[in-house]
Amino acid sequence: MLEIDQQVEVVPGPPPALPLRTGDLQIPVVLPEPAGPTERLTCERRRSVYEDVGLTEAQIIEIESMIARSPCRDVGGGALQSIKGVLQSKKNGARRLVESHTCELTFAHELELDPTVLGYYTQVPCAGIERVRGERRHVSAAALDFLVLRERSIQLVECKYDNWLEKEAKKPNADYRREGNNWTHAPYWSRAKALGLNFMVWFQTTPMALQVQNLEACYALLGESLTPQEDLASRRARQLLQEYPRSIETLNAVLPVFNERVALWMIANGHAYGLVKSSSPVIREGFYLFASKTQAAAADEFFYAQLRSGFDQPQISGDPILCATTSDIVRAEGRLQRLRRISLGQEPATVRMTQLAKIVADKIAAGQSPLAACLTNYSNCGQNTPSPLTEGQRKGIDHVINELWNKGKRNTIAHLWLDLDAWCSAAGEQAPSQTTLGKRVAEQDPRKRALARGGLRQFHAVRPRTGSDKRSLPPLGYGYLLAIDSSQFDNRCASNLITLFPAEKPRFYIGMDGATEEAMAHAFIFGPARTDGLAILIREYVFRHGFLPRAIMVDRGSENTSNWIDEFCEAMGIALFHAPSGGSQFNGQAENAIKQTNANTAHRIAGSTEPDMAGRKVDGRFKSRKTARHTFGLIHQEFCDYLYTDIPRTPDGNGITPQEKREELLATLGCMGVPQQFDDAFLIQTSAKLKRKVSASEHDGVRTGDGRFTSDELQRVLRTESVDEIRSDCVDPSILWVKAGRGWWKACHRSAPVVATLPEPLKLFELLFRPYAKRRQRVGKRDVAKSRHARQMNAFEAMESTKHLGPVRESLPDAAAPLARATAEKKRAAVDWDAVPECKERK
Repeated sequence: MLEIDQQVEVVPGPPPALPLRTGDLQIPVVLPEPAGPTERLTCERRRSVYEDVGLTEAQIIEIESMIARSPCRDVGGGALQSIKGVLQSKKNGARRLVESHTCELTFAHELELDPTVLGYYTQVPCAGIERVRGERRHVSAAALDFLVLRERSIQLVECKYDNWLEKEAKKPNADYRREGNNWTHAPYWSRAKALGLNFMVWFQTTPMALQVQNLEACYALLGESLTPQEDLASRRARQLLQEYPRSIETLNAVLPVFNERVALWMIANGHAYGLVKSSSPVIREGFYLFASKTQAAAADEFFYAQLRSGFDQPQISGDPILCATTSDIVRAEGRLQRLRRISLGQEPATVRMTQLAKIVADKIAAGQSPLAACLTNYSNCGQNTPSPLTEGQRKGIDHVINELWNKGKRNTIAHLWLDLDAWCSAAGEQAPSQTTLGKRVAEQDPRKRALARGGLRQFHAVRPRTGSDKRSLPPLGYGYLLAIDSSQFDNRCASNLITLFPAEKPRFYIGMDGATEEAMAHAFIFGPARTDGLAILIREYVFRHGFLPRAIMVDRGSENTSNWIDEFCEAMGIALFHAPSGGSQFNGQAENAIKQTNANTAHRIAGSTEPDMAGRKVDGRFKSRKTARHTFGLIHQEFCDYLYTDIPRTPDGNGITPQEKREELLATLGCMGVPQQFDDAFLIQTSAKLKRKVSASEHDGVRTGDGRFTSDELQRVLRTESVDEIRSDCVDPSILWVKAGRGWWKACHRSAPVVATLPEPLKLFELLFRPYAKRRQRVGKRDVAKSRHARQMNAFEAMESTKHLGPVRESLPDAAAPLARATAEKKRAAVDWDAVPECKERK
């Protein structure tokens, strides 16, 4: 551990590569290189591509302008069901925005693995897009998803889902149209051609879960190194694949070291090709590797077609029984039984049944079953006439539904019918019945009304569940994805905490592993959600596991879209994904863990005694604080026991526990996290910047609202250097990290020796209590000042009211009057400066 006044100097360079799980602090501090332009595709390299393609200078200027303004918009602002994200691109050496993790991100992963791609840009502005509607010419601009630079070509790409394109193409004046097995967009294609570029519509087909899962695992292993044994196994496997394709199971039988991790690494780094779209490496006997890319693509398409056919809806035309309604089946069974009774002589024959028996016999002879031959057509009966509603009535119904019901302005059908009646009366029409109106309302999409009345949360509550063919799967590797969510902790188990933290509720953060659904880290705070909670959780994650995730999934809360988490992920090379607002289903692992935590911990904690739970009003404030701190420690311990002891041993629906999943994944795919030392550099990275104004000087150190933070080394530096940045430690309230000159320095509060002896949960308690202590100080000072002011004002008023009772000049005795006059004259007498000896000498 560092001494309190010890210097913490930063040496620029890459982050450390080896994990350190002991929590020891290292000197010097190594921070990642500052964020900035790190694009690998330089202007000179792009210029060589332009020359190879043969672009004119005007075209080059326009393309460079598109690249300079990329990304031209923030993605996902109006997306209701898309997970937007920021990819830390290995090929580009910089970040790339993606609008959907199953469409744009999948295409980005393909570009990352393609050796012919030099680089790419996302959300590229493209002006001058021309459309002709009738005889009018329209020119507009759009943000295309990708601009891809390859070795011999440049390409504009728009990414869409196949089913969306099918619906869009049916609209009048649709720009998208199918050409063979591909899609195109005529205005985009024309603009790309004018710029000397190619254009392509990349479309995502369903099911896409296996492709998304495999590509993200390959991207995680891109550029990674293997152990000497694994590298030898991969070389031997390449020789075997030259003979014919082999599965992972077959290769593992020959090479025991060969496993799923080596197979995905070979695909990621271009040493082999596999069934990325149609199979999973977890199924060893079904995941084949190929030496030829063409052969692998053909086999993948063949097996993918079989996989896709399994999700197609049944096409039934030759079996009348399967297509018959229930009522027709019941009637047919009754007919068949009656014909059998007639044939056995148990019931007399009738003319109608005799004719039916002949028809049934002919159908049976034609190859139909007896039951199919007896089927009726009662389901075709009913009202086949056109709707009895007039055109005016239909317009009235559409008006009240679209303008009032779908916009959430009416609560009941009865109230909506009153508006319909008023509209029809004004239009000279007779109002349809309330039943008719209710039937038309039931045909509406409930998501429109839910979005208008309850916002995004209500929208996701009523929307249908996404089909299995359109859903993604959990990551393949342990440690790849960290899903984070927060919730209020049920505080009924510790009311004394609420007595100390008025109007605030406990809030906890949980980080779950995306592959195993195992609790990885937590944070426990009071008050509203804030950045400190995320910082504490990430610090806890590294302390427990010694690595960072490659991707983080959060919702779109204010603390999850803060500058700190964005800058931290950029500095550490972590992909950051945001689930839709109100869409808890998109972050299911963390949401489910939060629900179970409240149900199994907060609601069942034994708690304190009844006086403790009532707040112990008989105790003083100091004792209440000690009691609350003790209760906080108990709750924190129970919370940790549930997360890290109970959850890993709880089986899922398949009877497998998260602990067993982790052991299996580590044995086959290894850990996909990024090693990270728990050192001073990491502590600084997980400390939030102070935004409020502070003063810093050699004399006082760093002065904030919480007091003075000092250290000898820092104060000597402040003699000649100014403070560039200050960060407050997210766990220890007695420490500030100060950047001055070319190094980072630790400054400590006078309470540091006491806080250093506290366990980590109690350090956190002191940090959380500090804002409330400052608030109590302000309120206390204000109350004392108000009391003092009231007391002084009362004294002044009392003086005026009792002035006549005190001694005055007219009421003084005769003997005292001359003395009083003499005293007054003496006070009013002027000073004779000429009589002063010093003044005489100067003259």
